[in-house]
Amino acid sequence: MRLRQIEVFFAIWRNGSVTGAARELAISQSSVSKTLKHAEQGLGFELFHRIRGKLVLSEEGEILLEDAARIFESLEQMRRRAAGLRNGLSRSIRVVCLPSLGQWLVPQSVVSFNRAFPKVAMEIATKHEGEMLDGVRARQYDLAFTFGPADSVPHLAGLVSEKVAEGQLVYIESGRGGWAAPITLPEIDYGSLIMLSGRHFLGNILRDELQSRHLPERQNILVQTYSVAREMIANGLGCCIVDEFTAITRPINLRIRPLRPRIPFGIYLFHREEVVLSRHERAYVDAFRESILTVKRH
Repeated sequence: MRLRQIEVFFAIWRNGSVTGAARELAISQSSVSKTLKHAEQGLGFELFHRIRGKLVLSEEGEILLEDAARIFESLEQMRRRAAGLRNGLSRSIRVVCLPSLGQWLVPQSVVSFNRAFPKVAMEIATKHEGEMLDGVRARQYDLAFTFGPADSVPHLAGLVSEKVAEGQLVYIESGRGGWAAPITLPEIDYGSLIMLSGRHFLGNILRDELQSRHLPERQNILVQTYSVAREMIANGLGCCIVDEFTAITRPINLRIRPLRPRIPFGIYLFHREEVVLSRHERAYVDAFRESILTVKRH
């Protein structure tokens, strides 16, 4: 398929009709129909079935849609970069991070970086770890920030990892906002503890810690991201052990208590193996580190 055919295919799927695709692409309906017909003839199968006047993805079209979406996203990124260059921006840095880091830490570091380098465009995305690292390998992102072990640097194929800083897990409960006295693991009410579902790194180290101390792990409420747990707790439901960056994002109606003994984790930067970071990318990493130090000072 040619790029124009992919663009038309994606626009028809997104709008649900030839008319909508033509409007989005600012071309005639006949041009959209002709381009779709040529694409289907070249492929040897239909991308859409015509059902009662509507275009519905064929089985083959559904299979190709994911690839088309990736190509379309790359095309949009190239257009944004070209627009930035046209408007005097020197280049762009594409950052992807975990949702926990994207709530407060990454936005703060982007604000700081932008003050020093206003002509460098930034693209920010939040993904879960697998999608994030695959995106770096596929050249969709330049820098990825995620959690990892506190004491050993992870080595992943095709990627370079660098420990940027260290964080800690903290306990949050409903109550007057702000930091409060430390709490030990045996003091926690495990009957109301909200746990992280799936095989997330922070969820795993917490489970390992609880098992090593023969403490109960109940799964009354499971969440995919700590931000969901934080919002429930702020509204009076349960308690949770989260990363300190999630905790400080919304201190109102939350009591934040350090854990004793401390449960640390590493914060890691990943980039492609063959890439040497540019001056601007390294400056952004420094801004990210400084934002972490701001959390530590408070």
